[in-house]
Amino acid sequence: GKRWFCEYQTDTVEIEITAKSQEVYIYGCNGATVVLKNKCNALQVDKCTKTNVLFDAVISGASLVDCKRCLVQVKQHCKSFVIDKTDGAT
Repeated sequence: GKRWFCEYQTDTVEIEITAKSQEVYIYGCNGATVVLKNKCNALQVDKCTKTNVLFDAVISGASLVDCKRCLVQVKQHCKSFVIDKTDGAT
């Protein structure tokens, strides 16, 4: 498929991106750690609390929307990063 969905997780999740055209959507996670391996086209983190997201690279951009106390870390590069309606982003 073209899009990975990671929803309502509370533990460590590892997602292996198999094509650069794929997108990742992370929703409603609480206390989770999401690790994305390889480069993806887009990343969106939505309505998550105390969630850590670690990724290698994003081609177009990443966004953090309506989240609380989240940590996002990029290992290589990300052209743009949008933070909207979020409290406590690191």
